[in-house]
Amino acid sequence: MTLFADDINLHMSNSCVNVHQTTVKLELCKSDDWFRTNKHSLNDNNTNLILLNSQKRNPTSFRVLINNHSISPKDDLKYPSVFLDNKLSWKPHVKKVKKKLSRACAVFQT
Repeated sequence: MTLFADDINLHMSNSCVNVHQTTVKLELCKSDDWFRTNKHSLNDNNTNLILLNSQKRNPTSFRVLINNHSISPKDDLKYPSVFLDNKLSWKPHVKKVKKKLSRACAVFQT
């Protein structure tokens, strides 16, 4: 588990996809119970899942249901301040930084 400001990241690994899916669901349920006990909540809309793998697996079969809200794997997400994809390449991060820099350059040109 990694804590960063008001973000919590759970990191898990397993070679068996079915075991991994069950473990993720269990840990999310435990986290949700802890949040509720401590008068906090797990924001279903901001809860993301990414499967980091080098093998070609079908992540569409990987789904987790929590609070009647389905969480499906995403291809990329923001991890504290870095954009990651499921192959751990820099492409999403470079794309976002490039977009921000082009906006800043446009402001300076006017």
